[in-house]
Amino acid sequence: MAVQTQINEKEMAEKIHEMNENRLWLDKTLDALRKDYSDKYIAVFRKKIVDADPDMKKLIIRIKKEFGNIDTIMIEYISGEDYFLIL
Repeated sequence: MAVQTQINEKEMAEKIHEMNENRLWLDKTLDALRKDYSDKYIAVFRKKIVDADPDMKKLIIRIKKEFGNIDTIMIEYISGEDYFLIL
């Protein structure tokens, strides 16, 4: 028996908007973040870093304990080096 989940379009749009805002904030602050969070995973919620750890699994466990639902928390790896792709 399949369980259906009703998607609230307004709630989904708000989550997408918040994730986009977090992405824009991260892109703007990436160079500064490298100083404190180099080679770590960071958890971003409402344009703030709420936790960081070099081990992503440990970070996710702590974030789930603190926030419960982590749908709108962005987890991103901050590389110690700037890099670019050559296509």
